[in-house]
Amino acid sequence: MQKVTLTIAASLLLICSFGCDTLSPSAASLQVEAQIIYNVGGPQPVARETLLLLDTDVDKLPEAQAGLRDARGDLLVDQLKRIYFFLDKGKNLLERHKVQSGQTDFKGQVTFDNLKPGDYWVFGIAQTRTEARPMIWNVKTTVKPGINKLALSNDNSGF
Repeated sequence: MQKVTLTIAASLLLICSFGCDTLSPSAASLQVEAQIIYNVGGPQPVARETLLLLDTDVDKLPEAQAGLRDARGDLLVDQLKRIYFFLDKGKNLLERHKVQSGQTDFKGQVTFDNLKPGDYWVFGIAQTRTEARPMIWNVKTTVKPGINKLALSNDNSGF
């Protein structure tokens, strides 16, 4: 009986040394698919765009709130000004809260691996066929152990 127990324990040790992360119940990944839905031509993948996985909702941070106010103190609703803020002055804010980043493939897909379960925000800016209306996402998602999926589209575009 001891020999069988020792053999099983040795086998488990060998398996863990070659890939224990696949056996870990807390390992998580997030598969994101981004697409823009047009009235004519249907959904198109958001290809070759960078998406950020953030540890907080950057829109709620005081630095973002202050950067998005105009001279009268009103929160800007203009989508382009919001995008330019995050591409310019707000870029450091995004970097400070970035967990991972990745570029979508030609199908509009990117995967974030080796995540701890918890709440994350997927942030991205994508060009559309209408140059004056880029798409911007800042979508909260709860990642659980295992494979998680998130679809980004016009429906959950933030602005």
